[in-house]
Amino acid sequence: MTDIAGWPHWEIVFDQAGNTDAQARTALLGQIVQAAQAGLTDLIIMSHGWNSSPDHARDLYEQWFSSGGSMLKDRKSVV
Repeated sequence: MTDIAGWPHWEIVFDQAGNTDAQARTALLGQIVQAAQAGLTDLIIMSHGWNSSPDHARDLYEQWFSSGGSMLKDRKSVV
C-alpha cells in the first residue's frame, strides 16, 4: 500500500484480456481486509483508460484526492 494525497492507495494491474496476477490480487484483497479491520469504512475504486499511462492516472488521482478529499470532514487515517 502506498498513499496518494495522504489517503491509502492500492493498485492492481489488468492485462489486455482483463486478467490480474493471482498473487497480486490475493495480496491486494488481504491488505484491504486488514485496513477494514483497522477501521476503513469506505473504498473508492477508480480506473484509468487504456489510452493513458499509469503515471498520468496517478497524477490525476493525486489532484482529485488533494482537492476533493478535503471535502470529507470525518475521514479517519488508516495506516
